[in-house]
Amino acid sequence: MAARFADAGRTNWRIDLVDTNHHPLDKGVITFVVPEKSADEKHP
Repeated sequence: MAARFADAGRTNWRIDLVDTNHHPLDKGVITFVVPEKSADEKHP
C-alpha cells in the first residue's frame, strides 16, 4: 500500500511492503523534492 502526503515543495510517499496474506513485512518513506521554477528559466 502507498499513501501520499505533501509539504511545501516536497511530496512524500509512505510504502508498506506486505506478503500475499497482507501481513506487514517492512515500511518506509520516499521523499521527492520538486524545485520551484525560476523566472529566468527558458522554455521551448
